[in-house]
Amino acid sequence: NALKMNRKNPNYFLAIANMNVGGLFGNAYYLYMENCYVTGMVAGEDYTGGLVGNCSELVCEYCYSSCSVNGETKSGGLAGYIDYYCHLTFSYSTGPISGLNYSSGLIGYSMRKTLFQIVIPAAQYLHYLGCLPD
Repeated sequence: NALKMNRKNPNYFLAIANMNVGGLFGNAYYLYMENCYVTGMVAGEDYTGGLVGNCSELVCEYCYSSCSVNGETKSGGLAGYIDYYCHLTFSYSTGPISGLNYSSGLIGYSMRKTLFQIVIPAAQYLHYLGCLPD
């Protein structure tokens, strides 16, 4: 899959690909992120997220995404798909999210039960998870 980056403005980010698309990482394992953010637009078909598209284990502290996320399946404001473990501390998303299946404001789809500690701006209306199986 080809990833295209368009930086017409240094404050704006654009990432477009078919699968595993994220503002910072497309596909990651054992990822720890701290004090990071993404603005602009992220677009893909499957596993599309504002910060990371597809991740096995994610710890995300003091990060946010204000970018527009456009995907078809498993799209989220912070991450499109989390496979194993996810811990969010003071991390949030404020951008618009569009998708057909399993799309939500934070995590589009989580394969297993995840641990969340989240602070969200009061004015933001989010669905925490698109799907969380038993």
